[in-house]
Amino acid sequence: MFAFLDKSRLIRNRISHRYKESTHEELLEHILKYKDDFEEVVCIVKGYLDNK
Repeated sequence: MFAFLDKSRLIRNRISHRYKESTHEELLEHILKYKDDFEEVVCIVKGYLDNK
């Protein structure tokens, strides 16, 4: 999951700089590669919100 979070941070940082924006292909590849990790993060966040 660390690799997913780290790569997501890097992509987010590139998006904030228009001249470095990731291509649609790069974004799709990231989503497909880390789909399971993304779902795990969503479950963790849902669990946190449910307990608040």
